Amino acid sequence: MNSQSTSEHSQSNETSDDKEQALKLSIEKKLSGWDRTRHNRINASERLKSYDEKWSVLMLFMNSVAVVFLFLTFAQSKDDESTKIISACYSAYVLILQYFLGTRDYSARSLKLHYQQLEIESMRSDLKAIMSQTSYAFNEKERLVHELIRRYQISLSGSENHTPLDDARYIQSKEKGPHSKAKDFSLDNVLIYINVIILVGIIFTICRYYIL
Repeated sequence: MNSQSTSEHSQSNETSDDKEQALKLSIEKKLSGWDRTRHNRINASERLKSYDEKWSVLMLFMNSVAVVFLFLTFAQSKDDESTKIISACYSAYVLILQYFLGTRDYSARSLKLHYQQLEIESMRSDLKAIMSQTSYAFNEKERLVHELIRRYQISLSGSENHTPLDDARYIQSKEKGPHSKAKDFSLDNVLIYINVIILVGIIFTICRYYIL
């Protein structure tokens, strides 16, 4: 009888240990996954901030050139309809581009992702604290873990997701170091360089008709 009781107690301890081990493995997996998501959010935030900074400089030049082009077009005595049409079209394009950039709102999106990665890091710290806590019963640990998972899912559900580029940069930084970055061929980035070409073309047109 005592032997049977001892056996059942031993099996109970083994089952409890198995549960603890399974929970520990689950927490470690979550920590790794959440860390990857956090770094992807950091990459996305930095990428969007970079777009905002590039556009700010570019739009300063594009607006300045538009003003100069309009002034030269209507102030000069040259009666060239083609330059007037180019100037008017360019000015209208700059206005439309400004509206488009307002809808993209890179700065606010970057800031939101930055705050989210801070929130994820806070949840990771809480998860680590639960894993290292020895005074909690298993059921209490499990409840706290599920609560954190729910908070994490709610946090992600109402936010912008990162892109495959952000994840590729995370993987590349792990393999080749933090200074290695995957090239950005996204439409947002390509559009910046297209507008640099447009700006150079307009400056060339101004030089050709009014300076050279």
